[in-house]
Amino acid sequence: MSTTDNTLNLVELISTNTISKYIIRYLKFPSPIILEPLDNGLTIGGINTISSCTLNPSIHNTILERAVSLAKKAFEMTSNQ
Repeated sequence: MSTTDNTLNLVELISTNTISKYIIRYLKFPSPIILEPLDNGLTIGGINTISSCTLNPSIHNTILERAVSLAKKAFEMTSNQ
């Protein structure tokens, strides 16, 4: 059983057995990475100013590889039409 208190960002594990192992995972919706200010009322997630990645640097290469893969697929789809 687990309980969650969203105001304290706390999760409590309750068990009648000894907990010998547990895995922690969480999802965070990252803020956008904006390299140049956006004009003409454009925003990404309500943000229009320069902002960098707030995630742990150890994941930067994974994000970059995924972005390149998605961009290549999008390019291929539009060039094949």
